[in-house]
Amino acid sequence: MKNISFARGIFLVFVLIIVISLPLFWLFASQDWVEVEGTILGSEDVQWVEIEATITGDEGSGTGWFEDFREWSEEYCDDGDCWTDWYHEYECYADLFLTWEVNGTAYQGWAYSPSIVSERYCLELIEDYYQIDNTVTLEYNPEDPADYQIFTIEHGAEKSTLWRQEMYHWIGDDAVQTQYHCLAELVIEYEFENVTYQSDSDLIVQDEYWDDGLALYVPCIDSIKNDYPIGGNVSVFVNPDKPEKASIEQPMDFFATTCICAFIPCLLFPIIAFFSGRMGSGSSGRSRGGFSITVGGAEIGINGHSSRRSSSRRRSSSRGSSRSSGGGRSGGGRSGGGGRSGGGGRSSGGGRGRR
Repeated sequence: MKNISFARGIFLVFVLIIVISLPLFWLFASQDWVEVEGTILGSEDVQWVEIEATITGDEGSGTGWFEDFREWSEEYCDDGDCWTDWYHEYECYADLFLTWEVNGTAYQGWAYSPSIVSERYCLELIEDYYQIDNTVTLEYNPEDPADYQIFTIEHGAEKSTLWRQEMYHWIGDDAVQTQYHCLAELVIEYEFENVTYQSDSDLIVQDEYWDDGLALYVPCIDSIKNDYPIGGNVSVFVNPDKPEKASIEQPMDFFATTCICAFIPCLLFPIIAFFSGRMGSGSSGRSRGGFSITVGGAEIGINGHSSRRSSSRRRSSSRGSSRSSGGGRSGGGRSGGGGRSGGGGRSSGGGRGRR
């Protein structure tokens, strides 16, 4: 039998320990948190009103459509053999100049659409979706119609239950598709041992379609509000040692949490040891084996050589432009809310705006 290297031996031992120990971690999950009924607290400081706003602009001013192109390379090494893979992506979006009318008074404002991230050209698709003279639905504040929100909708008051809807774009069937994601940040009042407590606003629940991995192609803000209405009842789990602490789901106790946290470095160490032993045999110089990990956006090479090169450029539609001071969103990022989602190839649009 071929001898097993010391590093690979360590790897196999740790894998065996993890396989045996992981079920025990869950066995010690806490069963001590007490389930009680609570009441959803909330109020709405603004009664938002829906209205159709018109996309406006002409060549050289008003609404603009943009496509950012990014290209980068990653160098990999394996057993002394190194190669370079190239990647690219397009991000397309529109800076919309909108007009609407309330009680005979005209209002206007900017809105930044959700981005599309794709491996192919998408400028014409976003331009066709947000055409001049088309309309989009926004919500305005009846007390101040210049106060509006469109792609990210929020209902609720400060220090109260908050309901949020975010719109996303993606490409399907050679056209821009739209999906919605809704969640509620609940503030709940509950009673434990004849004492009344109030949770903070970190009890977050999502719409069931998103939880089930299904797409929701219609606005969902009303449905999430109906599912979790003001005054509605909801079950919460209360820590009997600290009754002011509550959770929507059954938490784990300190022991189980510590075990899970310890599981991560225990898993990483044998993997690093395995690859270090496997790739450390390469020759010196550029072809030396190794791999890299990314921590906090910085790439770190381990026992070898790795590098990254990148470039970017932007093109815009000739039929329109963004604000006269702009020229699109700097650096390909989002202005006015919502960054590009990691891994999903989608991002939500900007939040509410003020004139």
